[in-house]
Amino acid sequence: MPRASSRLLGLVTCCFALLADAVVWDILRTTYGPSMTGVYFQSQPRTRSDALDQGWTKLSGCEQGSKWRGERYIRNDDHTIVLIYDVSGNIAGIQTGFETNDPRGLNVTAMAKYTQEDGGYTYVTTYFADPKQLCDASRNACSEVENIYFQRGSCDNLMTISTDLSAVSSWTLGKCFPKMGVHYAYGYTTTSSCDDLFPLFLLYDQGVMKGIGFALIANFTSPHYEHPTLDNLKWMLYEAPQCVSTRVVSSIHIFLSQSLLETTCKTSG
Repeated sequence: MPRASSRLLGLVTCCFALLADAVVWDILRTTYGPSMTGVYFQSQPRTRSDALDQGWTKLSGCEQGSKWRGERYIRNDDHTIVLIYDVSGNIAGIQTGFETNDPRGLNVTAMAKYTQEDGGYTYVTTYFADPKQLCDASRNACSEVENIYFQRGSCDNLMTISTDLSAVSSWTLGKCFPKMGVHYAYGYTTTSSCDDLFPLFLLYDQGVMKGIGFALIANFTSPHYEHPTLDNLKWMLYEAPQCVSTRVVSSIHIFLSQSLLETTCKTSG
């Protein structure tokens, strides 16, 4: 293990944790699949130091006028997964991005209220910590995680979402699926328009958020994306939008807790 990573390992274990009830966000893995190999359930670096060791490069930082908070990193010029770190190098958020001029069926105009464009790419953004603190070197990265923050357009327009299921009343209960947990969608009904589906979904297990995900109605080809059909979605949602029957979904499950990967749904909630 690189020396810098060793110094930060204990810090990250603390910082990326839900201290209440000793539930820990102890992993960062992306993309559901049939096995734990290759791109499926791929581990992503939870510190800037590890990211640099693995060949990630800086996309933007805390400079004045930035459209996002924190420091953004990509690997191999692939904007499908963009990792956000605070100024001290701790994981603090994640994005998925696509070429603005090649939206692959996505209604970019309708989705503009949920996204932000820069440099020819459009991004969907969720933070794991208060964005206002990410560029502050004095931030206590080990404080209790109570919320995540979805950026709706500009970086000042944030939707705060509790990690405690009892405080999430406006989201629609979905179904539990093994290794995914219980899905929650925002505003989905069977008659929802595919041009305006909210691009973030939540994953809970035992009443605590243990993962999230992005879902876009577009035919993106990155191997990081999953492509569930309407029949697949019916295993995860009670209110699966029927419009998906004639469209392509590109989604990414983002796993934050090892215990989520172990859920069998026999006792999840």
